[in-house]
Amino acid sequence: MVIENTSASGTSTTFTDNRFVGNEAVQEESQASLDSETGEEGLQCGKLTSEIMTQNNASVEEINENFLNLHPGELTELLANPIPYETSVILYIMSAYTINNFKPSAGPKSCSYPELYEYIDEIIPLKEDVKSDCFEKADCLRSPDFVLDVKIIEALNLKSKKLSKSSRLFCKLWMGNYPKSIKVTKAVDLKDNPVWNARYRLDANNLKGNALLIEILKNNGPDERDKTRWENSPGTVRECGEDQDSIMIGRGEIKIAEVPCEGIDTWVPIKSFKTGRIKGNLHVTLKIGVSQHYGGICALKRHLLLIRICLENSLKNNNNDQITKWEQVVSSVASTLIFLHSTVESIPICEDRISWFIMFNQVARRNCKISFQFLYDLLFGCEKNISQLSRTQYKIDRPLKEMYHMETIVLNKRCIHFIGSLRTFDLVDNKNHRHEFEHSLKIIQVSSQLLKLRNDSVDIFKFVIPQFLRIIMKQIPEDPKSKAKYLIKLIEKLKGFLNTADSIFGRVYPELLYTSIVREDLDIFFNEILKSSIREIIYCLLNSKDEEDELREDSLRLFGESKNLIFYISKSMKDQTFEKKFQYLCEWFSTEVIESWFESNRDSAIRKIKMALCFDDMIGISTFDLGFRKEKISSSAKVVPDILNNCLIELWKMISSSQSSYYNKLFINSLHECCVEYASKILKLNSSEMSSAGKYKDSKMRLYVAVNDLNYLSSFIDQTISDTIKTLPSNAPDSKAFLLDECQKVCAVICEAHVIIAEKYIRKVAEAGNKLKQKLALKKYIDFMNKVLWRKADRYMTFDAFRIFSLEFWNRMLNAIQNNVKLYEMERNDAALNDSKRDRNKSKLIFNGLLEILKETKKLCSNVDRMNQIQDLWSEELTELEKNILSSA
Repeated sequence: MVIENTSASGTSTTFTDNRFVGNEAVQEESQASLDSETGEEGLQCGKLTSEIMTQNNASVEEINENFLNLHPGELTELLANPIPYETSVILYIMSAYTINNFKPSAGPKSCSYPELYEYIDEIIPLKEDVKSDCFEKADCLRSPDFVLDVKIIEALNLKSKKLSKSSRLFCKLWMGNYPKSIKVTKAVDLKDNPVWNARYRLDANNLKGNALLIEILKNNGPDERDKTRWENSPGTVRECGEDQDSIMIGRGEIKIAEVPCEGIDTWVPIKSFKTGRIKGNLHVTLKIGVSQHYGGICALKRHLLLIRICLENSLKNNNNDQITKWEQVVSSVASTLIFLHSTVESIPICEDRISWFIMFNQVARRNCKISFQFLYDLLFGCEKNISQLSRTQYKIDRPLKEMYHMETIVLNKRCIHFIGSLRTFDLVDNKNHRHEFEHSLKIIQVSSQLLKLRNDSVDIFKFVIPQFLRIIMKQIPEDPKSKAKYLIKLIEKLKGFLNTADSIFGRVYPELLYTSIVREDLDIFFNEILKSSIREIIYCLLNSKDEEDELREDSLRLFGESKNLIFYISKSMKDQTFEKKFQYLCEWFSTEVIESWFESNRDSAIRKIKMALCFDDMIGISTFDLGFRKEKISSSAKVVPDILNNCLIELWKMISSSQSSYYNKLFINSLHECCVEYASKILKLNSSEMSSAGKYKDSKMRLYVAVNDLNYLSSFIDQTISDTIKTLPSNAPDSKAFLLDECQKVCAVICEAHVIIAEKYIRKVAEAGNKLKQKLALKKYIDFMNKVLWRKADRYMTFDAFRIFSLEFWNRMLNAIQNNVKLYEMERNDAALNDSKRDRNKSKLIFNGLLEILKETKKLCSNVDRMNQIQDLWSEELTELEKNILSSA
């Protein structure tokens, strides 16, 4: 389809209209619906439209007059009633008129002109002949007086032999087809990059083929007289260059046909007028606008209706998703069409934003898919634009301002109602409600300041918790078991609600805290509802004949949740009442119940420890097939700390406070009983190994692991005491010392077996008979000692366990060497009666051998750094023994 358009200036442009190719089916359906629904009224409207179209010299003013006859009422009536067919025709004409006038420019960034034409066909379905008439009418309307808003920001990398550090630069700018209208910036110092930040508006009546020209010139800076001379100069384009008072650095050019409808922010290359070489770059922003207000209230009404049509069309295609972003409901084509319409009809940005807000808020009342977050963004954008109007003389149209205030009041009431419904605690689990809650607060804050309303979100929130308390008092079950479970969930949700509300409330009102607002109501909840309910549960627990394990566990969970809530409130309020309230809580639950918690958890821990030992092979875990050695502690030793932590340590953390010394004793006693049970089971499992430690290799391996386990648990107990009660009371059992004693007992058994063998090697060295045999026997002794210490004990024991074993082993070895020295001294004294040379030589060989054993023992002590401490402990005994051997030799 080809339409020939003749503009008011007489120029003729022809374009191929492909809009109906892809939308033919839609048009036929809309045509059929219009034929069936409009009837005679449609014929009359078509007749009226045709009459309007016959005037070739029609103007926007006539369109406004016809539109005003159709809609003489207020804005509220316009938006509340269905859109008449005649109004749809006018909207189609103005939409086509809008698109046609921007065709000489580069067009929109996000869509094409064919897409815009297809879109107005979609949202305003008309008959084919009516569409053609609308296009002819739109083409006959006089084009608006376009202007070009220019901002000269700064220049970058200016290079010219004409420039020096003291140079002062200014810019001249004019439209290429209208050189008489020249704008001149102030002169600024060159420095590194000159900055002007100057705004100008230039007439751009003929967008097609026009261009903006900008020159940068060097001068000492024109005064007001010079600027007047420049701006009033009727010179040609060439005459707009240098003169005797200025030197041109370069010129830049931007074609209007390359400027998008939304404007452009770009760097313009500044070229030499003579050579065309680039002298630098100029940062500018350009935007096409209209010089005067054509439509007034009629244009505003059309703008609101056009937004309404776009929204209704977009929401019709929405898939029930909540709308939080602009892109979800407003397509790029719709956004571009509304933007172009606001430009052509001179709708200010502020009124455009307010129009969007009004329409979205009206739609939101009927469609809950539009979120408070989205509405807040619109409202905040309106307020931001309105605040900027104080610097200008422009004022918002009174009908629009009144409607804006009315819609803001409606939105304020909706937010108040939404906040009042949050007593169901869905704020914690529902992420969407958290966002809505935060933005409803922001809306109340902004709208209250805008309209100077007396309602305050702080006062609103004071009613939420009391309403909640009245509800839960009716819902608390009578049965103690059910009551305990109900209160656990209730307190957990209440804490989560307070935490979430405080976080959101603090982002909107940084100086306030939601918990502080409802503090009195929370105190009522604790001192009345919770206190009485806990006493009923505890009474049932203490007077029950059967073992109520489930109720006992629930009472413990209830205690923990209550403590967490008290702690959170005290921490949020930064008061010092936590200890006092916690003592009240302990009194409500009673000492008997707390003791039963420790007893129950202790018994549970012991059962789990026994179960872990039943499946423990006591030779370490994690055996690999690729040659990696086994773990140095058993599987039971790995899980016992977790068992103690879950059963006893967590309970202590829940019960403990600065005034709970009695509960600390309960904790230490329970912990010690678990350690005693574990140690006794370990020794019982290894009783046969302890009796046969010197016979079987596997027996020694199991004992090594037992020493590691006991030492590992003692280290854990030591760290636990340090992290919990800090210092062990004087009358409390020392679990760490007990485990180390048990560890030392096992080490003694292992050492006893090794020492018996070591004494045999010592005697072989002493009784070798000659030096050669003695040397060989000494080598075997050294090999045995290395095997015991480094190839066995060091390999299979942990560092701390090896240290305990080494102390015990070396102590026994020292005693063994001393005993052999005494034995051979007695034999030497008995042989001294004969005083034969042979006996003297034999005695000398014996003590020389003992001396070598002592020396080799000292070397073994000093081979490794970890043994230095042992050597230091024995230094005096070793020295004394060495002297005795030397004197005997």
